[in-house]
Amino acid sequence: MSRLHSLLLLLLLVVVEVVVVVVVVVVVVVVVVVAAAAVVVILQLEAPPPPPPSTTTVDIATTVTFGTYPTRLLPFSLSTTDPTTTTTTTTTTTTTTSTTSTTTVTFLSLNILKPVKERYGMGAVHCAAWFGQLESLKALVNGGARTTVQTKQGMNILHCAAQNNHLNILTFIADSLENFDVNQTERNDRTSLHLAADNGCIEAVLKLIAMKCDIHMKDKDGATALHLAAKKGNIDILKALLASGSISDDRDVDGRTALHIASENGYTEVCDLLLEYGANPNAETLKEMTPLHLSANHGHTDVVAKLLHFGCGVNAQNFQGNTALHLSAMGNHADTAKILVQAGCELDLPNYRLQTPLHAAVESGLTEVVEVLLAGGASLDAREKSGKTSLQLASRGAHVALVDTIIKAERYYSTAREYHNNDLGYVEPHAYLRRPTHPSAEQMKEILWRLSTKQLKNNEWKKLALYWKFKPEHIQAIEHQYVGPNSYKEHGFRLLIIWLHGIRKDENIMKLLFEALVAIDRRNLAGKHPTLSVLLKRFLPK
Repeated sequence: MSRLHSLLLLLLLVVVEVVVVVVVVVVVVVVVVVAAAAVVVILQLEAPPPPPPSTTTVDIATTVTFGTYPTRLLPFSLSTTDPTTTTTTTTTTTTTTSTTSTTTVTFLSLNILKPVKERYGMGAVHCAAWFGQLESLKALVNGGARTTVQTKQGMNILHCAAQNNHLNILTFIADSLENFDVNQTERNDRTSLHLAADNGCIEAVLKLIAMKCDIHMKDKDGATALHLAAKKGNIDILKALLASGSISDDRDVDGRTALHIASENGYTEVCDLLLEYGANPNAETLKEMTPLHLSANHGHTDVVAKLLHFGCGVNAQNFQGNTALHLSAMGNHADTAKILVQAGCELDLPNYRLQTPLHAAVESGLTEVVEVLLAGGASLDAREKSGKTSLQLASRGAHVALVDTIIKAERYYSTAREYHNNDLGYVEPHAYLRRPTHPSAEQMKEILWRLSTKQLKNNEWKKLALYWKFKPEHIQAIEHQYVGPNSYKEHGFRLLIIWLHGIRKDENIMKLLFEALVAIDRRNLAGKHPTLSVLLKRFLPK
């Protein structure tokens, strides 16, 4: 038994010794690791700072040097967080400096250009041409780079340089690269001349013309460089192209000439230049739109006046039968409509809906345009496709002011034309439609208001209307608005104001009113209104 105890005690001692050894080993390992880490930290703290980024080109075949260029010219982003640029790489160093308006790229390697190549298909030669870096482009060409390679947009180095106005690159291509196709097109069938004209690069345009770039080539939309310059309103580029023999009446796929485009955009000076070079002012698009249609539709009054001066057809109709006057009326361009009216356009020419310009303006409730058309003498009897006159359209559309205006105009012309022996001409709308012309008109308004709201009975306003030769459709149009037991008061006042507008300056207004009241058996009303009674005694013959 004592022997067994001895064995157990010996075994326990062995286990304890093993545990102690393991603990000691672990402690030693931990101490060594900590010491090693401390040494590394100390060495890093004492190490000298890394050298600044190199600005020396180490491989001219794989590195392109750029200066400082406006960010808006970049075909891709070059921000500090953009994956297409990095601060350090294993092969080449790239340094970027950002300001509020520019981005500086000191070195741009092919490795860093790889994402740009994948996204845009732009290689080093394209970037050198894009940014106007002539020396870099020369180095790449001398190193064997292909100059005819294209981006994903189909652009070569000539396209890249032309649209950024880099004359030095264009000169290098013209002088040093033999058999370079200056008329090569990109994805949209645009040549370098198209791109230069579209981007307003006059120096590039002049150089490309000197390089015999075809000025008549068209892109996929049928546009020549002249079309693109006209769209941007660049007068200098237009002069250069026209002086080089560009045809002013070339048409795009929609049948538009440069004059159509300039007219639509309101470029008066451009239109003048094109017309001086013989552009046809009556040329029609596939939708039979002339330059006058397009300018009138957008309210470009100066262009309209210019086209009229060069003898454009003022009554030409488009594929819907609309004239320039129709389009100016629909667009609510009163000043443009006035010029067309004064130019002698046909006021009552119907479109394919049988609508005259007046119908179109009334239907949309365009008061100013309606006044211009009425001032020019537009017919109020014309009926559109549904058989309605302008007055009926105004009444149906609840355009109260237009209803009154149309009736005023019709009554005014019925008296004024007779008074002026039908030689009335154009009269400014404010001369008769916006306020009465009789000297006593303002004083009469208060009298007429009291008469209509306090003294006239129901339907008596209609008797006055018939006495004053208002037409039945006039009465119906007035009565169409406002309903109710007392609506006749409003109707009566509107009638009296319309009547007031038709009184000539030389007429005795009180005498006319008194005679009308007598005609409807209401002579007694004169004494019920103090002012009216005094005026009657003053103006009526004894």
